[in-house]
Amino acid sequence: MRLLFSLLLTQILVLHVQAQQSPCSGRIAGRVINGYTQQPVAGASVQRMNDGGKALTTDADGTFAFNGCERFVQIIISKEGFKDAVYTLPAGEEKVLPLIPETLELATLTVTDEKIGIGKATATLATVSDEALARTQGKGLAEALGDISGVQVLRNGATIAKPVIQGLHGNRILILNNGIRQEGQQWGLDHAPEIDPFTASQLTVVKGAAAVQYGAEAMGGVVLVNPPKLPVQAGIRSEWHLQGASNGRQGIASGQVSGYHGGIGWRAQLTGKRSGNVHTPDYFLANTGASEINFSLAAGYQKERYGAEVFFSRFNTDLGIFRGAHIGNLTDLQFAMSSPRPVVSADFSYQISNPRQAVAHNLLKINGYLKQTQGEWQWQYGFQHNRRQEFDIRRGGRDNIPALDLNLFTHTLDAVYESGKGTALHRKFGFNGLLQSNLNTPGTGIRPLVPNYWVTAAGAFAIWKYSAARWDAEAGIRYDLRHMEVRRFDRNNVLQRTERLFNNVSATIGAAYYINEKLTLRSQLASAWRPPAPNELYSEGLHHGAAALEFGSDSLKSEQSWKWTNGISLKTDNISLEISGFAQYIGNYIYLAPQAETRLTIRGAFPVFYFEQTDAQLAGADFTLRWQPSAAWETLLKGTMVRARDLTNGAFLPWIPPDQASATLRRNLAMPSESCWKGAYAALSCLLTAQQRRTETERDFAPPPKGYTLLNFDGGIRYEHGRQALHIGFSVHNLANLAYRDYMNRFRYFADEQGRNFQLYLKYSL
Repeated sequence: MRLLFSLLLTQILVLHVQAQQSPCSGRIAGRVINGYTQQPVAGASVQRMNDGGKALTTDADGTFAFNGCERFVQIIISKEGFKDAVYTLPAGEEKVLPLIPETLELATLTVTDEKIGIGKATATLATVSDEALARTQGKGLAEALGDISGVQVLRNGATIAKPVIQGLHGNRILILNNGIRQEGQQWGLDHAPEIDPFTASQLTVVKGAAAVQYGAEAMGGVVLVNPPKLPVQAGIRSEWHLQGASNGRQGIASGQVSGYHGGIGWRAQLTGKRSGNVHTPDYFLANTGASEINFSLAAGYQKERYGAEVFFSRFNTDLGIFRGAHIGNLTDLQFAMSSPRPVVSADFSYQISNPRQAVAHNLLKINGYLKQTQGEWQWQYGFQHNRRQEFDIRRGGRDNIPALDLNLFTHTLDAVYESGKGTALHRKFGFNGLLQSNLNTPGTGIRPLVPNYWVTAAGAFAIWKYSAARWDAEAGIRYDLRHMEVRRFDRNNVLQRTERLFNNVSATIGAAYYINEKLTLRSQLASAWRPPAPNELYSEGLHHGAAALEFGSDSLKSEQSWKWTNGISLKTDNISLEISGFAQYIGNYIYLAPQAETRLTIRGAFPVFYFEQTDAQLAGADFTLRWQPSAAWETLLKGTMVRARDLTNGAFLPWIPPDQASATLRRNLAMPSESCWKGAYAALSCLLTAQQRRTETERDFAPPPKGYTLLNFDGGIRYEHGRQALHIGFSVHNLANLAYRDYMNRFRYFADEQGRNFQLYLKYSL
């Protein structure tokens, strides 16, 4: 027995030693990737938990492997710039293991650049703040710009608005939509810019003539609508907007997603909007609903020396035209203009019926750059198609046949060469070309308001800017040539072909003197010109959006302008002051003159307007004062005034905005430092608009309305947690529910402005 026991014990010991000496056949393997971009993470450390052995390092493909006897093993993966991750891995399988990039919370960094760039340093600029942009994006581009001193709004009822800069509007204001000249405003004052404000991350207004760099339509100023830059860092980002308004029961949803992968940045955006009949303090306005579906797509490839980008957007809207402005006979029209209430009553409805506008605007942009040792080349191609349909109230089942059906096709090409960036002398040379055609779709059964026409235009410019320690100076010159061919039938149904050729020179000279770090003086003298627009030359008939008969004059000449602008800016720790003044002479100024005449047609009775021409003088001033005595309180004062005269006839000009001033008191609420809630504020503002007394009453259809004072409230707060942020805002427009009429609304003859409006907006970003 002892012998047997000894043999058995010996055999067990031998087997145990053999087992200890045999290698394990289990294999633990994995592949480490970036949790956002799905790209492999090389050089990551992989360490067994509770094991003092040497850590492994992932290879270029992010993979690692080691042998082990366990069925499961727990590991920790770490790499600088990523959060540590712990995983339990089974033997015999290769797992994909994501690492999440680590977000570092840094203190707020503010970068201020006073010298904005060539062509802008000596001009007066203003930018819409992020808060104001988020609050007003649902109202349209013109309203979004309304917070800027010197910018006012020209309206056609409740659904159509255009910006007015220092008294000028229409074709004298150039809108650059993502660097492309926005086309589609050539048909009259009742056409709002076809731009979705939700595509913009920044709105900037250049006040003063900027025709040297941007072209003839920049006589009155430039509006820059800039979308966010395409991302250049890996990851997916998104931004979502929800807005609701009580007046019109409006709802808006907009979303934007962007990312970067494989050297390509991209962005996709979509907006939907719907509103119904708006109401004044006393009644609803019939047929004032609106609906929109807009989207945009962008992608770009960027390197240090070269890059390219493509952008496409579509704006699609259906707008109701106030039914109370379309009257059936002269007696009712006179009664409607003198009545305190519209002759057409209404209740709330989302239905949009005739008269209405249906507008679709497509924009394609392709641009690129190439940097060389001596300078940089930039080129850009743009294509736009604007289709505008206007539907009248028609008999015989023809309501679905548009009374006006226009197609505007525009091709633009820009090439620019810049040199001397970062040096004392900065030079910029460029060329612009344009091909445009306007075609009326046949079958409307109505004589076209604007005939078919073709435009070919070209321009070249040069700008020099010299920078010194205390001042900047710039000078520029530009030459433009524009050829227009028009084909139309006269009253005897005979086809007529007319050709017009316009050309002229624009020039500018200006300087900015930096007295010290806080005080800056600016002065600019600029000449600009503008050829008459097709609607000013050839309009003939009913313009539905304005509910008016408009007639052009083919004898109109080009406008020629001289404008002198001066400004002063002061910025201290708690005070910011901007004051600018201007004086402008415009020879052959073109304006839409009311005729104090109403006319009956087979389509109803309407007021009559003619395009006329005179020599004009405009002068005015804007100011903005922001005072922040403490972190808790802030005061903002703004004001603008414009004086305009018809020098030829010694009279006043129509459609010049009245004086305006506003005051805002804001309370910033302190939040605990450890709280995720930040930036809480509440603000109360007062807007004063004077009566426009400088008018020719005998030539208008009604005396200018009285001045008014509006009270508005605005408040907001944001929640931040990691990479997520939620902005919540609430505002009340016309807090006192005041009944009033605005001189700058072409429908002021028929109805009051909107009453109290509650608005809630949410913005979520990730």
